[in-house]
Amino acid sequence: MYLSVYFYQRQHKYLTIEKGILKANSPFGKEIYLTDINQTRKFSGDYILKTEKKELTINTQIIDPISLAKLTYELEKLDVEWK
Repeated sequence: MYLSVYFYQRQHKYLTIEKGILKANSPFGKEIYLTDINQTRKFSGDYILKTEKKELTINTQIIDPISLAKLTYELEKLDVEWK
């Protein structure tokens, strides 16, 4: 099972942002509409994004620095509370 997750993650990017949806690409990945995010928190190097019903934790240590800068830019454009 671990090998199948490993190969899946090698083929797909960790995160994608398309058409206003932030999606964690894992076999059972979550997706959140950017417009639904009402709180963003940076804790221990991770981003925790919260909506009314969902929570998505993004591990920033495994993201390429250039992609991380793009993600941070997209999150800062949102009019949400940062903690």
